[in-house]
Amino acid sequence: MHGYQMMHAIAERTGGTWRVSPGAIYPTIAQLEDEGLVRIESEGGRKLVVLTDAGRSYIADAATAPTDPFTSMTDAGGNSLRDVVEGLATRARPSAAPAPRP
Repeated sequence: MHGYQMMHAIAERTGGTWRVSPGAIYPTIAQLEDEGLVRIESEGGRKLVVLTDAGRSYIADAATAPTDPFTSMTDAGGNSLRDVVEGLATRARPSAAPAPRP
């Protein structure tokens, strides 16, 4: 995928809860490339991000495998990030009301 495809995929997998900006995705890709976990390939004038063998090994190894960051956002049994934020806003409303005047 190229960066904008990744941004779209993240938004899609989280039901729009997490919308990543180019200012976040491209430095992350650069860091992963520096660490040897991805490489950049050109295809049809676009730069595609591809997992390297080291990246595949990193993900496959139980000791280093990252947890799926989307699970808690999309898990039907748990609270989504949106639910948590909306709940916080609902609970904060009464305390944000102006104090009665004497």
